[in-house]
Amino acid sequence: MGKQKKRKQALIVFLKAPEAGKVKTRLAADTGAEKAMKVYKTLISLTLKRARDFGDAQTFLFLAGDESWKPENSNGFHIRRQTGSDLGERMKNAFIQLLKEGFESVCIIGSDCPGITESDLDSAFSSLDAVDVVIGPARDGGYYLLGMKEDQTDVFGLEAWSHSDVFEETMRIIRNKKLSYAQLRPLSDLDDITDYNRMKHLLEADIAEAGSKNDG
Repeated sequence: MGKQKKRKQALIVFLKAPEAGKVKTRLAADTGAEKAMKVYKTLISLTLKRARDFGDAQTFLFLAGDESWKPENSNGFHIRRQTGSDLGERMKNAFIQLLKEGFESVCIIGSDCPGITESDLDSAFSSLDAVDVVIGPARDGGYYLLGMKEDQTDVFGLEAWSHSDVFEETMRIIRNKKLSYAQLRPLSDLDDITDYNRMKHLLEADIAEAGSKNDG
């Protein structure tokens, strides 16, 4: 028998233009806005490296904020703009775009999870061969990845975002809709100084390299 035909896969990466005072505000409360912005830039760099190393999906960078900004090292990625009034609507619109364009498996990540690996991305897309939805729970009560292969965008219909019950409320929608699902391993987002101190070993080399370039 021949090899099973691979699904047409899309990876969405949600990114915000790195402007001091507008990104990583909880971290900035302890580090200052400039340092928090540098950390965010490093998180973007790490996320794009993971996407490039994975390589089994077309990657779409959905950007918000300053319309003149484009991430460094984004060659080969598709650039789109986020549209919608809140995070849920923006994610829903991104998924609908790509599903309508013929992608058969679509996953979304942000840039807050430095621990995500190519193996996690592979597990997510592989899971969609057998289930309706795949989700990666974040330890702060949110999620760091969500994927689907058909329009199940009702899962983005939360009344509020950025709170500790986002994962549970999303799971409630998934169960109420009787969707089959798979969960990835839990990972931590980097949001505040405690997170940074725990995960900065993942970032320090990149921050040092960026600093030496700026100093030169």
